[in-house]
Amino acid sequence: MDLILKILGIVFLVLIVIAIGAFFVLRKKWRNLVASLGQEMDGTPPMSIHLNQDLNPEWTQESEVAELIGEMESLGFSKGKAYAIKEMPMIKCVSFFRPQHDACAVVSMHDNGMLWSEFVVEYEDGSDLNVTNAPMGGELDTKPGCEKIVIRNASVSELYETFTEKIQPKPKVRIDDSTFREVFEESYRRETAWRAGKGGVSEEEIKRVMESGDMSLDEEKLQDAMMDIKKKELYSLHEECINHALKKKNVPPEKWELYKSRIFIVTDQAHTPSFIEYLDDFLEFDEAQLKGFLQLAKTGQKASDLFALINDSLSPELRGKKLGTVDYPVAATLFKVPSG
Repeated sequence: MDLILKILGIVFLVLIVIAIGAFFVLRKKWRNLVASLGQEMDGTPPMSIHLNQDLNPEWTQESEVAELIGEMESLGFSKGKAYAIKEMPMIKCVSFFRPQHDACAVVSMHDNGMLWSEFVVEYEDGSDLNVTNAPMGGELDTKPGCEKIVIRNASVSELYETFTEKIQPKPKVRIDDSTFREVFEESYRRETAWRAGKGGVSEEEIKRVMESGDMSLDEEKLQDAMMDIKKKELYSLHEECINHALKKKNVPPEKWELYKSRIFIVTDQAHTPSFIEYLDDFLEFDEAQLKGFLQLAKTGQKASDLFALINDSLSPELRGKKLGTVDYPVAATLFKVPSG
């Protein structure tokens, strides 16, 4: 769903701005958005999100929103439930369904008044079609087999006309009011797992997000932003991989936080310079070691090979001890932090 890419596009814009302290280079239309999300986010893109039903969606009665709802209903869509995103409560959405297409539509709103609409169909083979007028999110790469059409400033009827022209005659996933939340949350998990599997956000995507936010940076600041974002991505993987492993071991969720400072992960999806800084947080290199390991990170070795070389160079009592492996959200090996 393009709301997912919209969320990720905003997240990466926020991370770039935080990384380089560039809030005041943004144009006014983005400042409130970035400021509000910067306050809500813990510094890492969430690997999963949760939709809570909005039991008192007064925002849907605001004139512009009510007009969009009326347009959806005039096209034969039935209005479903309204939701807020737990991890980003300033973004709200209301769902719509049309059984003839096994399709859904979504009207979304940010607390700063930004509105966008989208039409979505998911096919049983894992591909999908999304037609939207979302002002951000189109800068990010799209999963293979997924067609995304962005028509800026298009009306609901114009979006729907394009949507009906592009729907393919193949089996579709049924999306209705009872399954929307499940489908949405699972779509987000698949999207973020795919993005992590390709190595996270790329430099080209960062450049496109910057352009959409009316930002420009020199190469040094771009690389600084890249390093910061990649380390935050790695910590997001750190949390999700450890949560996944502990869940499989039936460790009670209330104890998960106890383990996150005692375990680190090694994954070949990591950006190697950021991976070295991440390792330093757990293995506590001295200044000379860190400098040397960062130089090794420029040799093109995979993170797993680089870690094996580094770990073997340490005194046995200072080495990470292998605990096991996970395959979600990426293939990774878990290591125990040496006793201090």
